[in-house]
Parts: sequence; C-alpha cells; structure tokens
Amino acid sequence: MLTSIDLSQNQLCGIDRFGKGTYDPSGIQALAAAIGSGSAVLKKIVLSHNSIKDEGAIALGESLKTNKSLEELELYKCDISAIGGKAIGEALQLGIAVPTDCNLLHNNLDVESATMLAKIGTEKGIMLSGIKRHQTEADFSYHGLQSADGILIASDLRVSAVLKKLVLRSNSIQDEGAVAIGESLKTNSMLEELDLYNCGISADGGKAIGAGLQAGIAVFSHHTVCVGGDQVRGRGSRTPRFGHPLPYACARR
Repeated sequence: MLTSIDLSQNQLCGIDRFGKGTYDPSGIQALAAAIGSGSAVLKKIVLSHNSIKDEGAIALGESLKTNKSLEELELYKCDISAIGGKAIGEALQLGIAVPTDCNLLHNNLDVESATMLAKIGTEKGIMLSGIKRHQTEADFSYHGLQSADGILIASDLRVSAVLKKLVLRSNSIQDEGAVAIGESLKTNSMLEELDLYNCGISADGGKAIGAGLQAGIAVFSHHTVCVGGDQVRGRGSRTPRFGHPLPYACARR
C-alpha cells in the first residue's frame, strides 16, 4: 500500500524550474482530489520545486480538510503567495488530519500570511520550515530566505523540543523575521547557538532579539548569538567584513 510519494522537481503545472512553460493547474488539482477523496492513505507527499502557485495551493488546501492520513507535506519553493498560504493555513486549522510537518519555506508569502501560518503551527504543533523534530542542528545559511521564512522558522523554534543550533546567516529575514525569532526565544528552552550574521536586521530587530534573550529561558553559551554584519546599532553602524562578526554583535549569557 502506497504511503509516500515524491513528485519534487517536476512540471506538475507545466512550468519548469527555469520558469518556462504554460501554467496548467489540472495536474495538481487532480492530485489534490485524490488526496481528499478518502481512499488515499498517503502519509507523506513531497511536491517541492513545482510551480503549483496559488491555484494548486488552494486545491491542496481543500483536500487537506477531508484527508485523514497525511502526516507530512513538502511545499518548499512552490511559488505559493499569500492567497495560497492562507488557504493552506485554513486547511491546517480546520482539517481532520493534522500533519506534523508542512514545509512552506522559500515561497512568496507575505508577513501577514506567514504570521497566520506561524500561529496555527504553534497551536497545532506543526513544523513549517522543513526542520525535523529529531534535528538538533539546522543550517539555512545562504538560502535566499525572506522575512516570511524567518517567521515560519521562529514558529518551529516554539514547536521543536531538541533543536540546539540554528544558522540563518546571509538571509534577508529583516526585522520582521528577527522580531518573530525574538518572541520565540522567550519560550524556547533548548537553543544554544543562533547565527543571524548578515540578515538585514536593524535596530528594531536587534532590540527584539535582545528582549528575547533577556526574557527567555534558554541558556546560551559564550558568543553563540551572533548578529554581526547587521545594522543592530541603527543607521550608520559599522558593518564587519563578511565572515568576521564583531564582538559587540554577539550576545553573552
């Protein structure tokens, strides 16, 4: 009996990985119909690197509302925007089965839709960034992540019970992502190392991280919360040469 299927890096909707082709959602819609039919017993579906866009995400969302078996759904880099993200979020909120993993990283979500998903992920215990529950380290450096991705990762910090090291260096998570991470630090008790070097964080994001460290229950070791390379002192602050975070930007606990 088939319980897992990997359809990643295909052209399920007619668009290849270079963005060429004509968009046709009929393939993903047919797959979604099968998922929601009640006859499928799939526990894991991997659709990453398929340009399913919002129409595909909406179809999948509808199927999740009636599916009883799915535990893991991979939608990494599927060109899903805020509309599709909200459809997936609504399905996760209302669905019969609640997947433990729903990777939505590296899509085109905005801060509002990512915040909605993060709230649901935290409440339902759903991992949203691809980090697995058994992982003790996660390295997302140079992944081209945006603020919305930082918000999803912050949600996972609230859910994970074992993650000790998180590397996000050289991603554009900006202040919105940093604020979400700062909030997660207030309740995360396991994280020991956090690398936010060169993540586009300004004074507001730096303050949020600082507040999270001050109020949080995790105990970081010496020089393990690194935000060097960001404008943590506000406009005009000194930016270190890449790869050499300055001591002032590393928090001590």
